[in-house]
Amino acid sequence: MEMNPQAMAAGLRHAAHLFVIASVCSFLVILGSGVAHARILGTVTEPTGTGYPHIAPCNFSTLTVDGSDAFYDQSNPTNTSCHELVVSGCTVSGLGGTMPPITAYVAVTTPSAPLGTIALLSGDGGTSFFNLPSGGSNGLGTPTYVNDYYHANYVTVQVAWAETWWDNTDEPPVKSITDEACRPATLLQYISTHYAQSGKPMCAQGHSGGAAAIGYSLAWYGADRNSAGGYLDTALLTSGPALSDIQSGCEYPNGPPSQTVCGGGKCVGGASTQSWQSCLEYPNKDTDCFNPSNPYLRTALYDAGQSVSRHTIGPSNPYISENNCNNYQHNGQSTTDLNSEWASMDLIAPGANYSYPKTFVFGYLCSGPVLDGNGNDLSNNTGAQGWSYQSLLTTSSQFPQLGFPEIYRIDGCSGPEMIWGQGSVAVGTPNSGYVQSKGDMITNCRNSH
Repeated sequence: MEMNPQAMAAGLRHAAHLFVIASVCSFLVILGSGVAHARILGTVTEPTGTGYPHIAPCNFSTLTVDGSDAFYDQSNPTNTSCHELVVSGCTVSGLGGTMPPITAYVAVTTPSAPLGTIALLSGDGGTSFFNLPSGGSNGLGTPTYVNDYYHANYVTVQVAWAETWWDNTDEPPVKSITDEACRPATLLQYISTHYAQSGKPMCAQGHSGGAAAIGYSLAWYGADRNSAGGYLDTALLTSGPALSDIQSGCEYPNGPPSQTVCGGGKCVGGASTQSWQSCLEYPNKDTDCFNPSNPYLRTALYDAGQSVSRHTIGPSNPYISENNCNNYQHNGQSTTDLNSEWASMDLIAPGANYSYPKTFVFGYLCSGPVLDGNGNDLSNNTGAQGWSYQSLLTTSSQFPQLGFPEIYRIDGCSGPEMIWGQGSVAVGTPNSGYVQSKGDMITNCRNSH
């Protein structure tokens, strides 16, 4: 998982769309067959005294971690409603009680004749607005997904969290990402009930950690249209979900070998030659999983192991000395007693729901390994992590794959996760990763039920 996508492309931000109304929504979701238990969502409120809601410009740049702001139509600023919302009441499994409340900055931009609603969730901890690929820090540059969706007559909902959504700052011994995923799942459900157009499709797009937020919402919180209370018609996942198999990403030593992605001719194009090898292990600023191994660059972009350790295991854990995800500390400390904790919070842990017969799913994964002139591996583990989840899915059967998600191999990524680079190609098509993914959403954000 990429540590800081903003460092790779100016403008990885997350514009928020939400309209007004102070509301509390608590929602019990019953997952599909094979799911071990139902999960309860939290509540969303819009506090008074914050200066929000108001129309664009949103002026979120003084509040967001990276100073980013949300897109709006400069010719029609009243089409955008800016909100500061609070998600609370998400429970902590096994301990009782709830996680701390978390603030979400949300911008809702509504065209004159909406065809549906698209929520956009950015990467890593989701603390920036999804202004990719070229929106810049204020979200107003072009091209961007949000601008293109709006001008294709979709309501756009951008979200930037005030802090990392997949971290419990109360620091319990185990900080379960499955529990923390209640936060984006709660917010997505709130968007679907308050801002989606009645009788029209509700869709979501997420990048890396944002893809994980959508994946957990589908697999554990009943977001797929087939589940009771489900609402997502289409999910578009780029470079992720990055948290699909956390145990395999962290376990040390004896981590898994490289994995085949797009095996069995299952990706778009169908040819078995479209498969490639990718590491499940989170980069550790050292070496990758191949034999012989290749070095990673010693930058924060390739230190996801440290980030996962910090966000999943609290300082009071009796095995805190083993909190060494993929040996990020470079001291050889084994993770023996923490492997089961990481396994319990995998997106693909036992009990997850993979059957979404009324939801379209699209995936876009950067191929690799890609080596620079010095032999450094510029790839990361989002190919293998994303495939670990996407390859298990049964989705809407209106596509030629007959129930398999539409997954693309992206060659020529401009960074470890950047499917939208100018030199990128969605293999099996003549299009760049950006053009193909944007077109897939515009064409297929439609009612699948």
